[in-house]
Amino acid sequence: MRYTFTMQTSLKRQSKGVDKMTAKNQNFSMYAGDSKNIVVPVTKDDGSNVDLTGATVKWVLKKYDHDTTNILLKESEIIIQGNEITLPIKPPDTSELAGTYYHECEIKDQNENVSTIFVGLVSIKRSGVLRFRSRSLFIWGREVHWNND
Repeated sequence: MRYTFTMQTSLKRQSKGVDKMTAKNQNFSMYAGDSKNIVVPVTKDDGSNVDLTGATVKWVLKKYDHDTTNILLKESEIIIQGNEITLPIKPPDTSELAGTYYHECEIKDQNENVSTIFVGLVSIKRSGVLRFRSRSLFIWGREVHWNND
């Protein structure tokens, strides 16, 4: 089962390409270790679709907007179809995270114009389901192994 979050964003065109019109406060929440698809239809101010043919997209998750280190960077796994961008978040991406994080999405069109299309906060809640990092555990100083298969 996949859950989808849809954000609306619009871009204004200038004579030299895409203007720096960034959709702010594109916030969402999720539980650590869940799957989530963020679907972003990209439209112009007049509501018409933006042709994303030849465009590339980057999405980053970091603790704060001014951090130089990314917690998560998505590029090659982002799906661009028509005027929609789909950012897949997989369980390993967030399984060790909890708290509030900054996220930002940048698009480069076929003419090499770069625009930040949205920014916001992601609230990642701790999961109530116990997820083990490995299949061993130390109990009273002894290592215990198990098989989940």
